[in-house]
Amino acid sequence: MDVHVVRTGAVDRKSTAVERALLGSVGPWRLSAGIAVAAATIAFLGLQMRKLQKALARPKAVARLREQLQFANSLAPETNDERRGFWLLSITAGVCEEFLFRGFLMWLIAASTNLLAAVIISSILFGCVHVYLGAAHVPKAAMVGLLLALFVVASGSLWPAIVIHTALDLNGGEISFRVTQAAAAIPETAAPVAS
Repeated sequence: MDVHVVRTGAVDRKSTAVERALLGSVGPWRLSAGIAVAAATIAFLGLQMRKLQKALARPKAVARLREQLQFANSLAPETNDERRGFWLLSITAGVCEEFLFRGFLMWLIAASTNLLAAVIISSILFGCVHVYLGAAHVPKAAMVGLLLALFVVASGSLWPAIVIHTALDLNGGEISFRVTQAAAAIPETAAPVAS
């Protein structure tokens, strides 16, 4: 089924190829490549988590990690209930943000400009909505958005980007949780108690 964008009464055939790329009606080898990239990302994050576990046994490493993650303190899960909530949040963000930024916005922008502009503009917007992490993280989030957009274009599907985005968010929450737990177990790195 072809879907066409209607602008001022005229059918815009240019958007059909973009729609096919974003909605996944392309060859299975492209989707397989995207799934392979997603699997490699998950494997890398698993290795990172194993390395983190070793670092958490050293108080100096815990203090350094806690300082590095300070920008996300207000978001970091501290209890098991918060941790489970963060898992749900990560899945929701992975699905919703990918549909919004790499699905809808890329399609909308590409329909009136071109695919390259759509990739760049949607990535910049993705970075901007992550300003809550601090201004220094906007360019980092934009770069992640750019990589995810390139995965969507290369694979022809949103699914690899959804999996990667969800895995990154889950990993970030898990790292924050484990560092917080390790810091609480070490008296000199525990947060001071307000009097």
